[in-house]
Amino acid sequence: MTAANGRLGRPPGATSAAYDACTLIYSEMLARSVPVNQAPPELAPLVPAGAVAVFVGNFMVLVRTELGMTSAQTYYARKSELLAMGAIAQLRRGSRFRVGAWALLRPPTVDRWLAQVARPFSQRREVELRERHAWAIQEFLRIAARLYPALVAEAVAAGATTGAELLAYIAALPEARLRRLFPAGEVCLGYAVAGAVHTCQVPDLDPSVPGRLAGAWKRRADHLAKLAAG
Repeated sequence: MTAANGRLGRPPGATSAAYDACTLIYSEMLARSVPVNQAPPELAPLVPAGAVAVFVGNFMVLVRTELGMTSAQTYYARKSELLAMGAIAQLRRGSRFRVGAWALLRPPTVDRWLAQVARPFSQRREVELRERHAWAIQEFLRIAARLYPALVAEAVAAGATTGAELLAYIAALPEARLRRLFPAGEVCLGYAVAGAVHTCQVPDLDPSVPGRLAGAWKRRADHLAKLAAG
């Protein structure tokens, strides 16, 4: 329980404990590594391009004994997460007669954690959200000329001649205007147009709504500040 707000769990804006553990493991590996050009000769052909260092040692001992993450489940989870983020790559498995070796590729980041590790939705939920978005856009295209004649005329004047071009035009509008046009998030182009911001008011999709992912409250505050400044 936090002293500041009396709530259970980590404070708003904080990264997850698992992510923090990954950054700690990576930093400890880096501190014990050697530059790529000083790696043992037999490992040189195995080091991926762009690697920053090579760690030669017992990864399990480092994590479970030296860093105190004694649970086997925790060890395997953190190793999998570091691999998924592209932070490390195994060069050689350890054995009874030789220690393992790992290439350090890049430090973990929150963006890579969110993209490669965090799972805000189940696969079923993701499909459901995409279908709901697609249905809303189909309905919008069916009634757009009747309910949004000025917007459609504006898009046509800008060169839009198809439904896809109309959607692309709308997606390029300032986000503040998009939210005024569709205040309840009834039309969201986040899935339909590459790079479009989600305005659907679904947590973990719409950046103006706090979600369950680590740092959601801070990202929301930063996004709202940017929106207000624009």
